[in-house]
Amino acid sequence: MRSPSVPKWLTRMTRGQLFWAFTGIAILIVVASVAHGSLAKIYDAEPDFFLGSLLSLTGFCFAKAFSRANVDTALALIRDERVTEVAEAMEQEMQRRLHASGVHQQISLLSRNITSANKRTCEYFDLQTKDPRFYITSPLIRVVLQDLDEALSNVTNLARAVGSEEAQHSFTLPVDVRSQLSDVLRDLLEATSRRNEAYEALLAQFENARVDDLWGAFTVMTSDTLKAQRDLESLLGKNILSSPKDRIIVLVGYVSASLKRARKVAEMIEERQLDEPPAMRILLDDLEKVLEKLAKIELGAPVLTVGSTGLQASR
Repeated sequence: MRSPSVPKWLTRMTRGQLFWAFTGIAILIVVASVAHGSLAKIYDAEPDFFLGSLLSLTGFCFAKAFSRANVDTALALIRDERVTEVAEAMEQEMQRRLHASGVHQQISLLSRNITSANKRTCEYFDLQTKDPRFYITSPLIRVVLQDLDEALSNVTNLARAVGSEEAQHSFTLPVDVRSQLSDVLRDLLEATSRRNEAYEALLAQFENARVDDLWGAFTVMTSDTLKAQRDLESLLGKNILSSPKDRIIVLVGYVSASLKRARKVAEMIEERQLDEPPAMRILLDDLEKVLEKLAKIELGAPVLTVGSTGLQASR
């Protein structure tokens, strides 16, 4: 921070300019003090030569001091993208300052903290899927997971911008595959909504019928369905660390298990002569559609994006 007592124009001068300014002043002082008598004689003999020489030397020093030729040249070189040597030097200096100020280290820590937060949130989500009324609060947790994905995407873009080596690699889904998975997600979300309706309809009958085993199967079905939904939303996020093919295999496993449990629930409802909620039929149809659409997705060779980082749902 500039001291208030220092003139503003003085702070704008470079070291070279200050050197020439003080050199000119020093010459005047030395000449005036050391050769005062001789100078007086020279001045008496050749006043024009004396004054001209002295003023020329002083003018040269002050011209060098107050000239911005070097500054203007440096700025021109910096702005000229064709001068690769200057660009490389600027990049090296920027990286030196970034390392000195700990920017890369902070990016690495921030990425690690967000990833950890995502993992803990996924673990909490998995635990809550065993609660049949989790559908009331699950949208908030899903929003949190999306926000964490966005936050880590921002960190990734920042790491790329400053050339940080802390960024990890992530996979990128082709546009057509993302479109197919988005269609699958719509069916899966519809299945989740039908599950909620079926739950409320069955809940009204619990007081008059023993449904312990049925309720256990229903809870497992709910857990698998919500985990599949969470994984699919994560796969459609901006950050994918693990292979999309492996992620889809796990996703198919969740949906298959959910469909198997849903069919078991439908059988147990019939065996206990309970009123089957109309949503159960729709739930079964939606889960079957999800499996059919997942089976038609062809990923091909995975696309790896260098220098990005991402989140994946914990399993």
